[in-house]
Amino acid sequence: MSMIHWNFYRRLVPLVLLLCIAMLFAGCFTTKFTLGKLEDAKVDLGYVGNWQSTDDSGKKLTLIVRNIDNHRYYVEWTDDKDAGKGAQRFTGHVSPVAGVGFAQLKPLTADGTIEENNMILRVGMKDGSLTIQDLKDEFFKDKTISSDDDLRKLIEANVENKAMYDGDMMKFTRLPEEEHGVK
Repeated sequence: MSMIHWNFYRRLVPLVLLLCIAMLFAGCFTTKFTLGKLEDAKVDLGYVGNWQSTDDSGKKLTLIVRNIDNHRYYVEWTDDKDAGKGAQRFTGHVSPVAGVGFAQLKPLTADGTIEENNMILRVGMKDGSLTIQDLKDEFFKDKTISSDDDLRKLIEANVENKAMYDGDMMKFTRLPEEEHGVK
């Protein structure tokens, strides 16, 4: 293979991986701004574990959540309809806004590059289940956000506004460790 072809493929592979991650979370809100500082974040051990959700069509989503350093989480997302793509991996932290948790996640890429943007999701615990809800990218398109403070104020003012969220809240049930094969 010529050097020109090799350089083309070397640049193309990371781009394709990023596009796959973007397609997985299409419509989700991503931003370069954050809701809170990493050093102020505290891991809630209640989120740590192996989790699974099944939608109405029978499609299974699996989450593996681990504590990295008492501030950050490692998150692995597997969707059985996209089994050929493999797991999507992220690192992030949770910041409370108006008494509600919001996870700020960055993809862990195969080539080690670090994304500028965070994907932001609403997270919580309800009746022993992990709940996750996407923020709707469209909701934020016409809003002026030029700082971390602007983002925090906007989310705080709309924390219960259904228009800010994309779809229904997903509910994940904790799996025993041996059932998922990961400890």
